[in-house]
Amino acid sequence: AAWAHDHSNGSGGMSASFQTLPGAGFTMDGAQAPTNLALLTAGAEYRYARGMSIVARLDTELSATSRTYAGTATVRYSW
Repeated sequence: AAWAHDHSNGSGGMSASFQTLPGAGFTMDGAQAPTNLALLTAGAEYRYARGMSIVARLDTELSATSRTYAGTATVRYSW
């Protein structure tokens, strides 16, 4: 488990320009990132007797305005 805090101004905008083309700058606006996030990871592994194992993992980011979930499952065989 972890906590992430964004110390930026939170505007969601970014300025860009082309170095070889003076005066061609522009501003992009995007979605505002959450200021505080809870980062959680949980996983489990089950090992069989003959070198087989199954691994499962769940990662999540939780905030007041968004929720993100990601999962991974793996089957391994080693000899």
